[in-house]
Amino acid sequence: MASVVAPGADHRPMHGHACIRCAERKVKCDRRQPCDACTRHNADCIFRPLPPRKKRKQLTKEEILLRRIKLYELTLEDKGVDPRELDKSPVVRAPMQKEDHVSTSMSEAPQLPSPNYTFGPEGAISKPRLIHGKGRSKFLDNGLWTRVIEELHESVDALGDSSDDTSDQDEITENVADVVLGSINTPRSLDNLHPYPDQILALWQIYLRNVNPVMKLIHAPTIDKAIQHTASHSEKVSKSVEALLFAIYSVAVMSMQDKDCEQRFGQPRKPLLSRYVRATKLALSRANLMGTSNIVVLQAFLLHLASVRDSYDSRTLWNMLGVAIRIAEGMGMHRDGSTLGLPPFDSEIRRRMWWEMSLLDQKSGDLSGHSKFGAFDGDTKLPQCPANVDDHELFPTMRSPPEESKKVTDSLYCAMRADLFAYWSNYAVRRRKEGMSGNMLGNHANGEDLQDKDKAIEDFEQMLESKYVRYLDPSQPLQFLSMLVARAVVSKARFMVHHPKRWNGTQNIPVPEREYVWRLSIKLLQQYNMIRLSPYLQRFSWYTAYYFPWQTFIHVLDTMRLNPLMAEAPEVWQLIEETYRSFPNLIIKTRELPCVAISNLCLKAYQVYTVALMKDGKPVARAPDFIETLRRQREQAGGFRAERETKDLLRPPAVPSPQQRRLQRPLQGTLPVCDNQAQMSIDDPTAWSTGGVSENLQTSSTNVPGASGSFEFSPGNEIDIFADQAIDWSEWDAILGDPSLMPMPLMTEFPE
Repeated sequence: MASVVAPGADHRPMHGHACIRCAERKVKCDRRQPCDACTRHNADCIFRPLPPRKKRKQLTKEEILLRRIKLYELTLEDKGVDPRELDKSPVVRAPMQKEDHVSTSMSEAPQLPSPNYTFGPEGAISKPRLIHGKGRSKFLDNGLWTRVIEELHESVDALGDSSDDTSDQDEITENVADVVLGSINTPRSLDNLHPYPDQILALWQIYLRNVNPVMKLIHAPTIDKAIQHTASHSEKVSKSVEALLFAIYSVAVMSMQDKDCEQRFGQPRKPLLSRYVRATKLALSRANLMGTSNIVVLQAFLLHLASVRDSYDSRTLWNMLGVAIRIAEGMGMHRDGSTLGLPPFDSEIRRRMWWEMSLLDQKSGDLSGHSKFGAFDGDTKLPQCPANVDDHELFPTMRSPPEESKKVTDSLYCAMRADLFAYWSNYAVRRRKEGMSGNMLGNHANGEDLQDKDKAIEDFEQMLESKYVRYLDPSQPLQFLSMLVARAVVSKARFMVHHPKRWNGTQNIPVPEREYVWRLSIKLLQQYNMIRLSPYLQRFSWYTAYYFPWQTFIHVLDTMRLNPLMAEAPEVWQLIEETYRSFPNLIIKTRELPCVAISNLCLKAYQVYTVALMKDGKPVARAPDFIETLRRQREQAGGFRAERETKDLLRPPAVPSPQQRRLQRPLQGTLPVCDNQAQMSIDDPTAWSTGGVSENLQTSSTNVPGASGSFEFSPGNEIDIFADQAIDWSEWDAILGDPSLMPMPLMTEFPE
């Protein structure tokens, strides 16, 4: 009987590798000597001894540093930067704290740890850094994070962006972009929302003609390739590019006239715009807007804001632009790309985007009652102004920055606007450093202060004339617009410096000053009307409507009310009629308080004018069409109001709840609060009665300019709502500058 060997009793030696015979036959070896396979075949079991392990060469710190430098130089060459040129720039070395620690200053060559991701200049632990690659950027200006990134410099996770991630796993979770874009259910595919291929190309051409000349947010030659690809393969587009494409569709439709949209696409403009705006929101949500570091997603969001700015009130738009600016700062756009080691092409595109954002932010902030240039603190690290170069002079592989052109280019308008903005922001910073107000508008008649501002305006005008205006050809639409805008900006600057509210009452304004401001006001309105009504500039009408000179128009109307029989009164009323024609929102926007208040002032001024003519024994001509329209709207609003009041009298009184009693309490000295959930059409005549305000709020007094404390803001009241004295500009500032005091526009145009 065979003996049983207990497990573990095998004392054959164990090797760490297979024997020669098993290795050659490619069979499993139990690595014992002899192995079972060789024993079964009565073969010799031979194990080849392993060669001794090679000792790894220990690199010195200098060798490690040289290898890194070589890698960075190769990466710089791939990015179009010649490392030898960097040696020509002055280098300032920071003192070394220890022998084993090397610290470089911000002016040394940028550290590029890998070919795929670009790091900004590496210095002390608190120095800012930029991670840049594959169309994404992340800016770090925090000691903790810059140290963490040093440990993650070879990891894709350093950028932490899923804008183009093909996985839909995260889409089932709550989307933080709902806060900005609204609550939307994001589908897994948007292929069915793209236009037909021929329509894609048509919308792209409309964008290039109407939008791109005045908003340089993208590089058209680069995007053109994506457009051509999408026209034939829309299902193969990345999420970020898809968001940009839908944003282009939206803003292109927004820039069109109603009749043009019907002719080109066979659909009314409003529903077509609604469709593409909704698709843009879906695409931005899919591209992870709120967590993105992708520049294409940011471009899409900015174009989306441009397409909906007529549907959002100024405060909402300002807040949404704040989101865009915060995303841009996260990408380091508030620092010039040349200081972050970025290629020239990337640096120039980022400059264009940053300045366009800044201009939009300042304009919407101005309309929201925020001081213009108030946020500037003299930061010398802000990006340079965009270069005045043609788009075809920019390309991703360019090795050196584009040379500034002294001729007219396709980016001249945007470069001029950036120069304009930079000039006045720097002026405001200088004045604040000298202990003076940075606001162009002073609160009192300070002669010395006025001379300083007038001198700044003269220098500004000379800069525009010498650098831009003298090269412009008015027969070219974009150049004609640039010329008119340059001169209108100078006129507006002078008007704001000499604004009537600098004086405590019109009776204190010297006659020469009063005449000077009057001529400025007339000139500025004429310039604006020329911009709006010129047939050469109709393609830009969507853009120019955003820059209506509210305060200038109010001053003209108030002057006509106080001095109705001035010598040029007939010509001025023709100018006012032309202004209503150039800016139809003054009549259409019956729910917006500034338009309603201005129309009341206009009707009062015209009534004073006709009464003065009759008293003077002069013939009274038929009222202009816009005056008749305003009167009909008032009468119709009064009829609706009277009907409601009659129904209220016939309705039996009900015992109000505590909440209703609280709502019905008079609001002394404030304007009515808007009920932005009310479903009202912009053509609803009852809006003239309440200004779009919820009827649940009963008010006994408002801050309507010129109204008494007991006046209820309603066109149904007597027309004599303005006192004979000059208007109170502080009340008009409240209406024009604080959207919380005016009804918010309803988003019925773009349903979710």
